[in-house]
Amino acid sequence: MPIPSIRWFFGYSSAFAAILGGMVCGWLYHQLRFRKAHPHAFVFVVRIKFKPGAVGQFVERWASLAHHCREKEPNTLTYELCHDLNDSDTVLIYERYCSKADLTQIHNKSGPFIKLNKWLASANIVLERDVLEFQESNIGFITR
Repeated sequence: MPIPSIRWFFGYSSAFAAILGGMVCGWLYHQLRFRKAHPHAFVFVVRIKFKPGAVGQFVERWASLAHHCREKEPNTLTYELCHDLNDSDTVLIYERYCSKADLTQIHNKSGPFIKLNKWLASANIVLERDVLEFQESNIGFITR
């Protein structure tokens, strides 16, 4: 019986490595997709109703704060402004943090946040403001 050539051995080894690599990549994708990266994240929701026509002024300034959060606050997981479909003067801000301390000790003490809140207080454009705090259960999912 002839001894297999090196080319034969590496040919099968490459195929085996490709199959094994595909299996590992599939397993890794599944683990990353379905893992609980932030167990029991803290959720902060704010609903703000503005005086008629004033919401645009707020959104313009809020956008720079959102940019700051994305770039400088790694434990701010979600920071999204939503427009009310039934009332153009109302917005909802949906925020997710690794912990409540990430909101109170980091986000709320940041320069851009303080600047926006000072402007908001002096502009006198808020009619109503509701705040809700939650902790995620990790039963459902937040992204696909």
